Amino acid sequence: MRKIDSYTSEIQRLYDIDHKITASQVVEAANNATSPLHSYFDWDDESAAHEHRLNQSRRLLKIVLIRETPKSKPERLFNIKNEDMPDTSEGQYKTVTAVQWSPSTYQEALNNVMRNINGLERSLDELKLETVDKPQFTFINLAFEGLRNSRLAIEKIKTINN
Repeated sequence: MRKIDSYTSEIQRLYDIDHKITASQVVEAANNATSPLHSYFDWDDESAAHEHRLNQSRRLLKIVLIRETPKSKPERLFNIKNEDMPDTSEGQYKTVTAVQWSPSTYQEALNNVMRNINGLERSLDELKLETVDKPQFTFINLAFEGLRNSRLAIEKIKTINN
């Protein structure tokens, strides 16, 4: 059995208890060394704590406002992850102004936006399958249309910048 299949089976078992599940319940179950989920997690406290701090840092970097220069207005940071970076790479955070100054960085930012749109489309597609005969179906289609328009606009921006 593939690992993902054993993870899925165990999470399904946990879900079936109350027909809901939390991340805490998964970690609690995985804490047992005999759990199929155990191998998925990092049980080395030092490296797990480091990963936790990285996640805290990422959340913090999403909410602070930074000045590109001492006299510039504060602005949000944008995470730039190059397509050539390995999946484990966290990318860099730059101000929107800095992103706009560099054509290649701006293209990567647009690529990041497109990846986010793709993720939103996948999520909506999953919801769409479950709402075919429900009133929400129309609004999910509207959301898809909005994403499609966003995709077209981003593609147009990318061609203007080339």
